[in-house]
Amino acid sequence: MKPLAMRDFDPRDREPVLEIWRDAFLGDDAEPSEEWFCLPGARLFVWEREGEICATARVHEFQASRGEARLSCGGLAVVAVALPVRRTGVGAQVVRECLSWMRAERFLLSSLYAFREGWYRSLGYEVCGRRWKVTVPASGLPSVETALTVREVSADDWRLLEPCHGAWIRRYSGMNPRTEERWNKVLVPAGKPHTILAAGDPVEVYVVLRSTGEFSGEQVISEAVWATPAGYRSFLDILAKVGMNRSRISWYEPPDLPYLVEHFDADVGVCLARPIMFRVNDVPGALRSLRPDAEGEFTVEVMDAALPENRGPWAVRFKPGEVDVTAAASAEIALDIRAFSQALLGQPSLRALASAGRVASWSESALGAAAALMPESEVYCLEFF
Repeated sequence: MKPLAMRDFDPRDREPVLEIWRDAFLGDDAEPSEEWFCLPGARLFVWEREGEICATARVHEFQASRGEARLSCGGLAVVAVALPVRRTGVGAQVVRECLSWMRAERFLLSSLYAFREGWYRSLGYEVCGRRWKVTVPASGLPSVETALTVREVSADDWRLLEPCHGAWIRRYSGMNPRTEERWNKVLVPAGKPHTILAAGDPVEVYVVLRSTGEFSGEQVISEAVWATPAGYRSFLDILAKVGMNRSRISWYEPPDLPYLVEHFDADVGVCLARPIMFRVNDVPGALRSLRPDAEGEFTVEVMDAALPENRGPWAVRFKPGEVDVTAAASAEIALDIRAFSQALLGQPSLRALASAGRVASWSESALGAAAALMPESEVYCLEFF
């Protein structure tokens, strides 16, 4: 089979790329905006064979929080293969070459939303954290008292939302500190502003929603973030306001799922939804980027078929605010890249993975040191791409 060549998208590639996307996920009649081809903060690649474009992929430039650390993260999207060459290994080659490119460009992590999680697991990705979808009949929303006044804000006032959003960056691993371009993408998708409601001064909660013309149907909340318990109570008040002419409301909550603490009943629907997958592209680089508040040392080996340079073994020594990683002769802990990626972000934790048989350890002290460097942390991500 003739070799594939990876290169940047060129405007002259538009029609063959669009044909691939229509077959893959857009449909025959779709006409995507120009943002699909030239998106700020992202890089679109194509693969060609003998002058014919046969695959695409895009890498978004994000970060992922982990305690005080911020790790560069490439969000992988629009992985698509032309119909005639599907099931020939082209898709796997596309992802592997994207991983190599991201590693060379110092993206320590990669994330994605999979069309099929099992396929991406074969390339080292794994689901981290939990995203819950909550659906409640509007008539069943709780009545709450709140001292915070709800107001509508403009997308131009995104800086008012940043401290509230920043509280989640500190609370959950996997969160992306947003640029102005990213805020604009979230609040004004495709140039159509969403409604933004906020409460508190400074803002303790904000809600992003798109009003629909479907009278009395379901209202989907695009994004909801709260910084305090009072902010969450105001969030419930906002839901009640929005739900006055809707049959039901649905929204996403992070792993700790505060709605269930006090308001669960038989009419509430709760399910895991839209799982995000992460993988580490550079094991020593990712470890060095952590900012621990403990000290210790251990050796570790990481199996990674797509990026074998991650294997090691690695000697890891750390103290508050600093991690040193060097080559080692042997390892006290061994795990594959999927489990390592989960442990690095913190959910499932290293201890939970070891209990599930996903981690091999020949030293309890080494396992304890690794768990101190990578403590349990709930993982969440607000970005959809």
